[in-house]
Amino acid sequence: MSQMDPTGIDTAGDELLADSMGGQISYEEATGLSNGELGIAEPTQRADMAHEAMPEAPAAPKAPSLPIPKAPLPPFPVIRKAVSGRYAGMLGQFTVELRVDLDRARSMKRISGDFYQTIGKTQSYYGSFIVDAPAVTVSPLEIVARGKGRFTFAAGAPVVQVTIPRVLIVQPQAPASLQFLTVTNIPGANYHCAFESVYFRTVRIETDCVSDVSTPVFGSYDTGALPSGGTARKLSVTGAYAEAGVGMVPTTGTDVIDIGQAGPGASWSNAELHAAMQQHFSLWKDEPQWAVWQLVAQNHDLGVGLYDIMFDQQGKQRQGCAGFHAGIGGTTADKLRLQLYTYAHELGHCFNLLHSWQKSYAVPPVPNRPDALSWMNYPWGYPKGGDAAFWNSFDFRFDNEEVIHLRHGFRNDVINGGQPFATGSAIGREVMPDPIVDESGLVLALSTHKQNFALGEPVVVEPRLRATDTRGRRAHSWLHPNCGLVRIVVGKPNGMTVAWEPLIDHLVGRRETVLRGEDEIRDSAYIGYGKGGFTFDQPGHYRIRAA
Repeated sequence: MSQMDPTGIDTAGDELLADSMGGQISYEEATGLSNGELGIAEPTQRADMAHEAMPEAPAAPKAPSLPIPKAPLPPFPVIRKAVSGRYAGMLGQFTVELRVDLDRARSMKRISGDFYQTIGKTQSYYGSFIVDAPAVTVSPLEIVARGKGRFTFAAGAPVVQVTIPRVLIVQPQAPASLQFLTVTNIPGANYHCAFESVYFRTVRIETDCVSDVSTPVFGSYDTGALPSGGTARKLSVTGAYAEAGVGMVPTTGTDVIDIGQAGPGASWSNAELHAAMQQHFSLWKDEPQWAVWQLVAQNHDLGVGLYDIMFDQQGKQRQGCAGFHAGIGGTTADKLRLQLYTYAHELGHCFNLLHSWQKSYAVPPVPNRPDALSWMNYPWGYPKGGDAAFWNSFDFRFDNEEVIHLRHGFRNDVINGGQPFATGSAIGREVMPDPIVDESGLVLALSTHKQNFALGEPVVVEPRLRATDTRGRRAHSWLHPNCGLVRIVVGKPNGMTVAWEPLIDHLVGRRETVLRGEDEIRDSAYIGYGKGGFTFDQPGHYRIRAA
């Protein structure tokens, strides 16, 4: 039996979910189901493809191209439009939102996209992909970017190629061709994607105000009014996000909320803020959506030392935040600067960004960046001179890895109401990214003694290491994860990814061996329980990787 995926190639039942960098476990081992039992297509495949090993693959059908109006050739010079931005296309039951980030200001040199599947009258989010380091070819007439993608699903055609014509500055933006291919270069699905926006993502924002706020609601700040790094410009909250590639569209809802809803003391608790959001946020739903609520309030129960808070920790998270003008309100330059910083910072949390010095709290964790000149840092905690040094150097923007997250993070890791806060918040450096090239000459495989386990039944994995280079390869032989030289990551049914950690780490010395021919190193490890508690604590399908 086989499964079709959105990239366009059959994924056979014995396909491995990991490559030679990571531990390998078959689809049945990971899910307890054969791909055929799932009975669904995935959006990288062509509907006519039966098996990757087919003797001859038919050429991928070419999507019709939209006519590009001809413009008179200027005598000099030829100026062509940038191609970066958001595109959208459809093929069969799948719709793709494509993000191309190659040639505009502060380009992150990436391609990413989200798939949606329509069955009957229902459209659902299917999955996402990102190409971290595409090879880009630029000619006078087109830009071609190609690379291996990372996917939230098992893609049968994981190589992504985007081709976009370069049009003159006076012409409409050209459509993009999104082609998926297998690693053996068999064409999969091809999407014809029309240009939609220069913004990689568009978010609706609603700002409400409490009746007792005694200072004006923030509008904008001239970043040259006080010493700072970078270019002086008049900057609003929506402008700050526009510079990061996120279009913020204000809604028509602008309620003034009676302070009486805060209860006795005229200050807000987190529960009261959440209740106010449900009542006054005109777009509120307890589901993921590109919409966020911002409240301008006067006081929080914690006092004037609290400038802002992402209070929304009930149900779907990261949908609302509040700023408190008892601490940040005013019209002087330093107060306006503080208001801009405060609101941009807290909205960053709503998009699942952690503080610069707390990136290691992400799931999976990444290194902290305490010296980052970012909205997500604390000026007073800046290690290179504190508050004054931070503002003198700050260019009022996110750091590069935060921009990558905002523009290209997997949809549920970024969207308001998606993953819980801190889960998937570190797109810049994942624990186990798929390698573009693997020249180690080694293969690490991971298996279990059976495919299905009862909830609570002990799960033991067996890592095995062998060489692919006939000349032999030198390797350490500590394969048990207790020793810290093999890392295991578990993807849970609820979408969370956790790094398995032993209760007690083992300090080991140097121990090496040379693997040749049929040589193989083996070990076994119980991973049902670790520092994080029970690993397999819910029914469903798990994906396990090791490196």
